[in-house]
Amino acid sequence: MKRFHNINLSLEERYLVREIGLEYLLIHHDYHKRSYTVETKIDDLDLLLEGLPPKNYFTMTNPFVSKLLVSHKNFSDIVNVADRFPSGLTDFLGFECHLNGDEVRTDWALAISGEGNSRYVLADLLNDGDFPNSFFETYEWTQIREFVRVWANPNSILYNTVLGAWLEFDMPESLSSISVPSVFFNPANVNGYTAGHPSKYEWFTQSALPILIGRPLTKIIRCNVNKCIQKMPVETSLFIVGVMLSRTTSRIRMSVQFHNPNQIVPYLKEIGWSDDDGTFKSLIDDLISTNVNRFVLDYDVGENMGHEIAIECSFFPNRYHKEKNWGEFIFHLTEKGLITSDKRNALLRFPGAEYNGSLARYITHVKIIYERGQPLKAKAYLAIRHFLDADTTMMKR
Repeated sequence: MKRFHNINLSLEERYLVREIGLEYLLIHHDYHKRSYTVETKIDDLDLLLEGLPPKNYFTMTNPFVSKLLVSHKNFSDIVNVADRFPSGLTDFLGFECHLNGDEVRTDWALAISGEGNSRYVLADLLNDGDFPNSFFETYEWTQIREFVRVWANPNSILYNTVLGAWLEFDMPESLSSISVPSVFFNPANVNGYTAGHPSKYEWFTQSALPILIGRPLTKIIRCNVNKCIQKMPVETSLFIVGVMLSRTTSRIRMSVQFHNPNQIVPYLKEIGWSDDDGTFKSLIDDLISTNVNRFVLDYDVGENMGHEIAIECSFFPNRYHKEKNWGEFIFHLTEKGLITSDKRNALLRFPGAEYNGSLARYITHVKIIYERGQPLKAKAYLAIRHFLDADTTMMKR
């Protein structure tokens, strides 16, 4: 019995809503009041009805993925893990590639939309599907199943407040029989406009995060998370919140999008992270001088701040595989010693599209990771995504 499957949504609703930009929804405090219309037509119902399982997204993209970025074994392991998930779950997957040195171990992730039927498909899989029972002998998968069960319940607080979620799989050298992902979710309506109203976001400190970690947040962690939100400047948004279930840490990942990157260093100081020698500010100044125009700050917060701080760099509006600006930025990072020339070339060859543009490959963002006293690290995030009509959806926002 498929208890969670929502049969009341039209085919257009199931697929087209995924093209609405999350960051546009997140930054506007009145997003619930907005309505969206999509004029594109569905030309190939057979393709949409059939869908693609995650494994197929990877195997179809394999010829375009350089082994300088993803090794043969790593790619094979990713396909094996992805094979556990059914069609209808996602149309958006990606790789996390190391750009420094010779590292070719790559992690991967899949997105689950809060619209359409994706979350119901996942809930069905974890509750009534073919997922191995042995996975639920681990508390991590037990908590993921509970989170998805609550998210799929129309009467729960999470139903309209979690816009989407990601399962991100760290891929070790030797693949274990049970792969545990970290879980990231997109919170609705948490931004600089709502930061002074705890009722707008207490749901994820009191409900979403405790469900995922299997216990209430400690008082100090809850206070620190709330402080990070309350100090957010106007015109920022909390883009993603993450629980690193696959790692031995109790810290919560926070990703804050900034429209003005000059606010990043003062914000970090407000929440208790210091840049004593100005090295991180120099990094920010250098990134601002480039052609990127979208900045997301990543940090971990628990009983104290994590040591690593990262900046995600990309372009707005999102032109997906048609983005022409990556070359200049990636060459800049190569000159700074953050990307090898071989990986630079492999990275720039990745974007493209097949099947009349409906299956796109593109760079979502490049992340620069800073830790005091350590060399800078760089990672690229490569997406595989199904679009109904690439020519009409690219500029829909």
